[in-house]
Amino acid sequence: MGRSLPHAIQIDTNKIIIAMKQACFTFCCSGLGKSLSGSGGDRARAAVKEVSESELLVYKKFCGFPQYSNFSKAEFAENLLTHSFILTNDPLAKLVFGTINVTEDFSHHFLAHSVSALPDKETNRDGNYFSHLIYPLPKSWTVRTALEMWGSPFWITCDSDDMSSEMPLINEKDVQMGVVNQETFVQFLRSSPERQKKFLFLIKSLLSMDSSRKIVLTGLPEDMVFCLWGATRCLPSSMWINIAFSTHEKPSLSFSFNVVNFLLPENPDSQDEIVFKELPQRQNILFYSENPHFPSSELPDNALAEDILEICLNNSFDTLDNFYRTLPADVKSSGASLQIYWKFLNQPDRISCQDIDMAIRIPELRNRAIETLMNSFHFSLDDQLNFYQFVNPELQDQMLNRLISENSIEQIRNNSEYAQLLISALSIQEEPQEEESLSLFQRIIEFFKKALFG
Repeated sequence: MGRSLPHAIQIDTNKIIIAMKQACFTFCCSGLGKSLSGSGGDRARAAVKEVSESELLVYKKFCGFPQYSNFSKAEFAENLLTHSFILTNDPLAKLVFGTINVTEDFSHHFLAHSVSALPDKETNRDGNYFSHLIYPLPKSWTVRTALEMWGSPFWITCDSDDMSSEMPLINEKDVQMGVVNQETFVQFLRSSPERQKKFLFLIKSLLSMDSSRKIVLTGLPEDMVFCLWGATRCLPSSMWINIAFSTHEKPSLSFSFNVVNFLLPENPDSQDEIVFKELPQRQNILFYSENPHFPSSELPDNALAEDILEICLNNSFDTLDNFYRTLPADVKSSGASLQIYWKFLNQPDRISCQDIDMAIRIPELRNRAIETLMNSFHFSLDDQLNFYQFVNPELQDQMLNRLISENSIEQIRNNSEYAQLLISALSIQEEPQEEESLSLFQRIIEFFKKALFG
């Protein structure tokens, strides 16, 4: 059942309140009071006074509820009762969060909630919907706030005979949050290995994403909401603050959201199959499917993403919070830099030469990278020499001494060619040379001689 309209708002005149407009859309019957204009058809059912239908047309395209060719609520009822994590007012609801550019210099966010409605009682027209729109959203509302509106009793989800075509302005105090929070998110992840896979894919995607790429998820809209909320909880805001999303759209190769959710077709003969076959081939789309018939995009292993999943399952978010508090601001906007920092602070045994190469070019990590390079036994002599140029001059001799004392014997034992080269070099009596004119190899030989003969 949908809720009735809110009571008149009591405005505190001692505070500045930014009011939000609201409107509802459905397939209206004709007649006075049955739509905003009094005429019938797919249009605004109600809105704030003095808001015109022409203004609402800008938002209407984001409302509505896509109907699949083989879709009916009855077919989904048993499946939803089995698989839905939290039965909200409608687990198949469509929640859309986006931005409208009012002028060249001004834009604002909006939020629209839509559900599938019963057939129109006068025309018996199937495929009806009911949408509730609010805008402009407070500036303090982010993607996370929008997701927390999932399952909120605030949303009007059905028409009624006593519903007026005029709606009041609202403010933040009139809006109740829904069912998504840290506790329910952790429960959601623990409830299914498949949900963990989807969340891991989303985290990997956001860590590797640039502004031109989009993410397509498949499955219940509810699953997308929880996974996306978890991403906003576990990643710096710079990685998700500009997301526009829709939890339920008709499958398409063209859409205006950076994160979108499609329901997979129920049978292999669906018209939507062509879309799902082509999505993974698109360079600008990262695609996740729960059906092996439609393979997901391949993403590389990501230690940070995997650790984030474990942190969520263990409900130990303080680990992430403390980590992010220590980072420079510019690092928080780069998935690659985040991964490097995470490894150096939490997984020193998994650091590779590629990690050293990246870290040594980051001012805040340079000294730590050099220290790791010089003190870790899993880097070979050749590895260390590759980064010799980055070491401060006063440390280069120390580094060479350490390289010789810790690595030379192992190199001699394991590499006969290297051993012969050293033996030959030691057997040649040369005149002493100025330090600056010696090659790197010659300097190593000189240190090696000193280490052997004093």
